[in-house]
Order: sequence, then C-alpha cells, then structure tokens
Amino acid sequence: MLEIKPKDKTVTKTMRLPENLASRLEQIAKENNTTFTSVVEQCLEYALDNIQDGCKGK
Repeated sequence: MLEIKPKDKTVTKTMRLPENLASRLEQIAKENNTTFTSVVEQCLEYALDNIQDGCKGK
C-alpha cells in the first residue's frame, strides 16, 4: 500500500526507465495525488527493505 511520507534531504540523480515502467509509476502517482519522485522513492525503499539477504549491500 502506498503511504505518503514527509520529505527528507535529497540529492539529484538521473536514470533511464523503460517507457512502460515510467507510465505505470506516473499512473500510480496520479491515482494517489502524489509525485512521480515520491512513488519511485517509496518503491525503492520497499525493494531494499524486502530484498533477499544474500543481495543486501553493505
């Protein structure tokens, strides 16, 4: 479930995404009245929190 959180200190990064993935993320943002960046950030946090133990960075 998407949960809206307050903003933290940020840095700017550039990345390329497949068009279909970007469209899906934009749709989720629109449906939840939030930003594309917020959705991407929350998806990444979820993925990192739920990644298999053998794949975690140090």
